[in-house]
Amino acid sequence: DFYSFGEQYNGTLNANLNYIDITVSAKVNFTNTKAVPYLTLGPSFGINVYNGVNGTGNDIELRANDLQSLLDVVSKNSIGLKTGAGIEYNINSSVGILFEANYNFDLISIYDAPDFQLGIESWIYSDNVKNNVLEIITGVKF
Repeated sequence: DFYSFGEQYNGTLNANLNYIDITVSAKVNFTNTKAVPYLTLGPSFGINVYNGVNGTGNDIELRANDLQSLLDVVSKNSIGLKTGAGIEYNINSSVGILFEANYNFDLISIYDAPDFQLGIESWIYSDNVKNNVLEIITGVKF
């Protein structure tokens, strides 16, 4: 909530940043049995394909335009590191089931602009805006 010229405004805004991540990972297996634990590690390169804004409230048009202006200066690419751990259970020589958890974090900020004025209010600049992603994967290996 905020007040402007004696009128109260309220609502929520959501920024949607959609990236396609390309990752090259190295995989290290610890055993060669039916259940094989492993670790993965590698660089990640993200390509921003869409930025959007949605929300609710009586100030949605005013705030959505301000937030969209901010999203226009978001970097189109991200560079990060992906690390993970998993276990692969081999049912037989050609079929296996795997469970994996990965954490992908950016190494550089995705926002690169000077202090930014949004409408009548000043947005406080942060140079530490980074993407972080947690992935849970299950699958079947043929």
